[in-house]
Amino acid sequence: MEPSWDIIQAVVRLQKRFEHFSIAHVKGHRDREVRPEDLTIQEQMNVEADRLAGEFQDESNHKDDLVPLIEGCGAQLSINGRTIISHQRRHTRQMRKTQWLRECLQRKLQLSDDTFDDIDWESHKSCVVNFKGQRSFLIKFLHDQLPVGTRLHLYDPNRYNSACPSCEEAMEDPDHLLQCPHPDRQKWQRMLQVSVRKICEKHNTDEVLIDIIDKAFDCWFMDIPFTAHEFPEAFQPLIQSQTSIGWKQLFYGRLSNEWQRSQLRSLNRRNVVPNHNNHGTAWIRAIVHTIWEHVYNNWTARNADKHGFDEETRRAAKLEETKRIIENLYDLKDRCLRADQTSIFHANAQDHVEREPRLNQQQAWIETYEPIILNSVYQRDLNRSRGDRMIDDYFPPL
Repeated sequence: MEPSWDIIQAVVRLQKRFEHFSIAHVKGHRDREVRPEDLTIQEQMNVEADRLAGEFQDESNHKDDLVPLIEGCGAQLSINGRTIISHQRRHTRQMRKTQWLRECLQRKLQLSDDTFDDIDWESHKSCVVNFKGQRSFLIKFLHDQLPVGTRLHLYDPNRYNSACPSCEEAMEDPDHLLQCPHPDRQKWQRMLQVSVRKICEKHNTDEVLIDIIDKAFDCWFMDIPFTAHEFPEAFQPLIQSQTSIGWKQLFYGRLSNEWQRSQLRSLNRRNVVPNHNNHGTAWIRAIVHTIWEHVYNNWTARNADKHGFDEETRRAAKLEETKRIIENLYDLKDRCLRADQTSIFHANAQDHVEREPRLNQQQAWIETYEPIILNSVYQRDLNRSRGDRMIDDYFPPL
């Protein structure tokens, strides 16, 4: 079916029903250019229709997903209580994958069915789709696939160091990226909390909700459990729900549905009219996007520590990296074939670096001999596993 076919066919049916019927184009949003009293009756009705549509969007938050079947439509596609009004084939294909993706996420996040369903996935989807920053960074971050030290070290232990480039912690994992105690990273943590508080206040967020977010960040950065006793009873369901999901998931935009419910109750209590700025998906999106923008800034600062921030520091970082690779390859020297031990290596890694101090020399040596060294280690281990001995095991090289 064509997009919005049910409405189109209804309009056509009405047109055929009336003998005297005409269609005229009415330019939209004329009230931005002309005083309301100077608009034609058609333009005034168009403006009023826009106002009512906006009012419905603000108040309903798009929660009524099942659309009534319009007379004459004949057929309608609904999936899991939601009417699909366009791109039916694409939505059908996506739904076939949904269960498999759900099972993968549940295993990874270690969530029960009830806890998984308690995540506000609609808002999470909106945050991902509307994010204006680096898409590749966001996807890797959300799935814990950023190339941090521990991940790169798994790929190639000889080439990549697992330590944090900022604080030199031995194991830099996704958690450490956010919890790094280096003074510059702690400054970033404080800036994140200040920015999130400001965006929450801008969007008329309940003060208790702001305090909960602020404390959640404090507890996560200090790696201590979140305690809920200091918050009012009305907010305990929210705290319990987010605790089940995990407070780390705030960074990933996976928030409990209780956040919107608590905010709506707060607005009603304060006699504030709910709208898309202070409630609903757009409210969640404003907070989550602020978090993601700051996490990206943290990632770029971390990369500057690792790779350098100007030509001089980048060259120094590259020299340090090549030196580390050379040291790791020299650790394999005694495991190589005897002939390779004498023909490829100097006395030790320090002697090698002193003899070939320039970056291009070291890179050329690594590019030339790293595959040879690894193959030599493999061949010697293979010979030993077979019980074979090389001739140089009997006679030392001349």
